Amino acid sequence: MLGWYHCGRPQQSTPTQSPCTGVAGAILRMLLNRGFAMRAMHLVIESTVLMTTMVFFIAVAATTFSYVIRSLWIAVLLAINLKP
Repeated sequence: MLGWYHCGRPQQSTPTQSPCTGVAGAILRMLLNRGFAMRAMHLVIESTVLMTTMVFFIAVAATTFSYVIRSLWIAVLLAINLKP
């Protein structure tokens, strides 16, 4: 985790504060280098949304897959126990 200073005391950053700190630093660097362009900002935001959507889709697909597998396994166990 990225460490940062808050009121003069070093602290751990949360998972949401670390990327925000990086983005703020990147925007500051672009402004200092006079390389800030709305087109570049649009591309960065678009790629970020795309990556976040892919990760979210993987998480949803994994949850759905595990739910189906757990449901089938419970059905199999019930079928085995119900045999005379």
